[in-house]
Amino acid sequence: CGGRHAGGHPVGHAGDLASRPVQDLARLAFSDSPLEASIGMAAINSALPLDGLPLVERNASDIIEEHGAGRSVVILGDFPFIPQLRQVARTLRVFDRDHPGPGVEPQDAMESALAEADVAAISGTVLLNRSLDRVLSLLRKDCYRVMLGPTTPLSRIVLDWGFDAVSGSLVVDPDRVLTDVSQGATFRQIRGIRRVTMTR
Repeated sequence: CGGRHAGGHPVGHAGDLASRPVQDLARLAFSDSPLEASIGMAAINSALPLDGLPLVERNASDIIEEHGAGRSVVILGDFPFIPQLRQVARTLRVFDRDHPGPGVEPQDAMESALAEADVAAISGTVLLNRSLDRVLSLLRKDCYRVMLGPTTPLSRIVLDWGFDAVSGSLVVDPDRVLTDVSQGATFRQIRGIRRVTMTR
């Protein structure tokens, strides 16, 4: 099979990542391989200083629902709260190039949808596919912006980029997380994390 992962490049130094300095792993965020870039972002997130951040235990879905009720909402990414949000938003449009399916619109309609959004909920994966600048350039100045998901850096820098809220995950039980990940858990199945948010 040539040593390649299905649909992508192999991970350099696979099997030896845990022994490498975090700085080396962080550089993988610039890789063209989505898997390596994900590892790089995870390394960056693990090293971010959290002291003094105004983090509260609150799920992104609560904030999006609060600001999106009766308004036009656009979501970039696949999230479990989408069905409940459809009940309160005036319009809800969902785009996810990695998970096309029912209720997910084609990518060629995304730019016009973003330009009309009152609320935009943007997955942190835009950092991996390098589309953040383009996405932000399409939004109105008065659009309420949330970056969310496990890739999202818990950093004030994200607020400086123009986001109103930053929602991510905080590991509170590393051993449990490692056990779940090593046994094939998806993110939604992982225990030992807290979902936290900070706002402007």
